[in-house]
Amino acid sequence: MATQQVQVEWVSEHDYLVSVPNGEDEVLIRLRSEAGTLSDLRLGELEEPRLVQAIMAYLLARQDVEDLPQELDLEDIVAAYDDFAESVRAAVAAGGAG
Repeated sequence: MATQQVQVEWVSEHDYLVSVPNGEDEVLIRLRSEAGTLSDLRLGELEEPRLVQAIMAYLLARQDVEDLPQELDLEDIVAAYDDFAESVRAAVAAGGAG
């Protein structure tokens, strides 16, 4: 799947609303995390909006946007994908998004 341009809007601490284009429409997804998860994954040092874009790029490379739930917790993503943290760290370090 091609990387889609996502828009990230801050809601509150570690809580974002992500808009993903889908044809003529857009899909809204709420992405949340606990600060401890970011720290445990060594992702806490990254600028959060950039991190959210990298997380979404990672997910969209593996699933269609229609298949993603409307609410995502970073903890659930980590549990579902063994290579998640390593892949996202590598993508951000390389200047990519996933």
